[in-house]
Amino acid sequence: MAAALLAAAAPAPAEAAALRAGDRVRVTGAPGTLRAGDDARLTSTVRQPGGLSLGRLFCQRVRWAVQATATGGLAIDDLRLTRDENGRAVPVDETRDGRTLSVVDRRDDEGRLCRGDRVTTRYRLAADRGAGSGRVALTVTALDGGGRRLGDASVTVRVAGAAAPTPAPDPGDSAPPDADDTGGDDSGTGDTGADDGGADDTGAADPGADGSGADDGATITLPSGQTVPASSNTDLPVSGFAFGTLMLLGGGGFLLNMYYRRQYGPEGVRGRHGRLPPLVGAAARLPALALAAGRDRRALAAELRSRWVDLRAEAAWRWAGLRARLRRASVRRGRR
Repeated sequence: MAAALLAAAAPAPAEAAALRAGDRVRVTGAPGTLRAGDDARLTSTVRQPGGLSLGRLFCQRVRWAVQATATGGLAIDDLRLTRDENGRAVPVDETRDGRTLSVVDRRDDEGRLCRGDRVTTRYRLAADRGAGSGRVALTVTALDGGGRRLGDASVTVRVAGAAAPTPAPDPGDSAPPDADDTGGDDSGTGDTGADDGGADDTGAADPGADGSGADDGATITLPSGQTVPASSNTDLPVSGFAFGTLMLLGGGGFLLNMYYRRQYGPEGVRGRHGRLPPLVGAAARLPALALAAGRDRRALAAELRSRWVDLRAEAAWRWAGLRARLRRASVRRGRR
């Protein structure tokens, strides 16, 4: 099942460009050098940047896949790669083929990847005590529930194997081994290890620094034997934008309707002489629009005259009330 899942992840060329503006995968915690018999903890994170979306309505499941390739004197059988979540091992499908080790999750991750969120997983990389010296290149890939690739990142770790036994000196040789030469060899080996470690650190940071994973020309060999490009992406559903647009238009129409109901609703404006004709829109205020709506000229003129009379009556009533209040205020000031 894992082979079929990864085989379905072959990306389209258009999806590779979308990866650099969408999901990001990063691997941290990888050491520059791993000694034989030791182990290291690696952390892989897939992040989906926020943007114009509906938040958690369009979340997706994540499944992880890791491919390890051994080079140099390191044998792939000397490596152990397990996934660890909250102190317990996660069941995975492991495939060894030549110098390649593939580890794929049997089920989806417990976390859900939403816009602006991230999902993190941890791996344990161990080298046997008898492992030889070499390098191991790790490529961590994040897949969605449908098997499409969200992104990947690569990191390289140098493995320092067990020291080879020193041959016994020949009894016929009168001269003892030169200690300076041995020390020079050891120091040279240490310098080389330091240089390699620095180069490894740089290599480990570059592939995942921009979140796009491996180079555009890099490929990954899946457990099924299929070779696919190293990066891909899944598009944001168009239905999310359509649903958001409908919600925006519906909310705007609702607010506009509430505003006009409060301003020009059927309640109208109440004055001293009773209820005034309500303002029901431009057709009742502009004669040209009223005529276009099929209203009679005489009825329109009578309505306008009635409204004018009512407006004058209300204005007179308001003015009389204002004068009465001013008069009472003047009387109170005079009493003081």
